[in-house]
Amino acid sequence: MEIRAPFDGVIATRNVNQGAYVGPAGRGSEMPIMTIQQQRKLRLAVAVPEQYSGFLTENQPLQFTVKSLPGQTFSGKIARKSGALDSRLRAERVEIDIINTNNKLLPGMVAEVELPLTSQDSAFVVPKSAVFTSGEGSFVIAVVGSKTQRLPVQKGRSIDGQIEIFGDLKEGVTLVSKADEEIIDGTSVK
Repeated sequence: MEIRAPFDGVIATRNVNQGAYVGPAGRGSEMPIMTIQQQRKLRLAVAVPEQYSGFLTENQPLQFTVKSLPGQTFSGKIARKSGALDSRLRAERVEIDIINTNNKLLPGMVAEVELPLTSQDSAFVVPKSAVFTSGEGSFVIAVVGSKTQRLPVQKGRSIDGQIEIFGDLKEGVTLVSKADEEIIDGTSVK
């Protein structure tokens, strides 16, 4: 008997040897005869945390590395986004298609993906010290006409002492660099 696969591939596991019994059910047929993998096109599945899932779009290029091939960077494009969060991980499953023409990548490798978190919304980046959080929410303190005014904001990504903020802010507004809950609205500023 001859069994043909519907695609070209590599036999990754072989569970029977010549002369072994292979039947439709019962003993000897608990496992598949063999596993064939097509390695020219691979799929990388990434669990993207909820707070970052909104920054990624389909067909967006991503880069990644694998520990077994140090110093080499690989790339692929986002092919699919699940559109839902895994309730256990609080993350969205994103799949990246990778063309593996040189067969350097093997199925099952663990990849470290670099997520370019570029925002489509206009946002401001300020020092972390310019934002304070109280029981009422997060705020920055603006100087309007030599008087302070609290402006509610939402925090975004933070890195190296800087934080992204979203809110009803306009370009050119002056903010207090070291905001504090004790600075009340209407405080005079020189």
